[in-house]
Amino acid sequence: MKLCRSSCRSAADFVSSYGTIKTPAYTLDDIWDKFGPFDLIKIDVEGSEVEVIKGLSQVPKYLVIEVRPQTYTYVKKFLLNRLKVVAIERLIRGNAWNIIAKNRSIDC
Repeated sequence: MKLCRSSCRSAADFVSSYGTIKTPAYTLDDIWDKFGPFDLIKIDVEGSEVEVIKGLSQVPKYLVIEVRPQTYTYVKKFLLNRLKVVAIERLIRGNAWNIIAKNRSIDC
């Protein structure tokens, strides 16, 4: 896995085969197995949401995920089978939203 540093904003670094920094990669399942279970997972990965949630087979109590138009359809399909969307927040910057969802097994 290689990381590309953003030239305009340090918070907008992203993973790409053109990256200059080699870094190890772990799936959310790897992290869940080592440190979980988790009540809340927040995913904000600069457009790589699809790749990240493909590595999540567990269902946390709550999930907050930033989505963009190009990732929305896949994320929505992923959420519908596992979680209930409780809120959608349009972000001030750019064309993105936070989707806040909870595990369907939680009553309140």
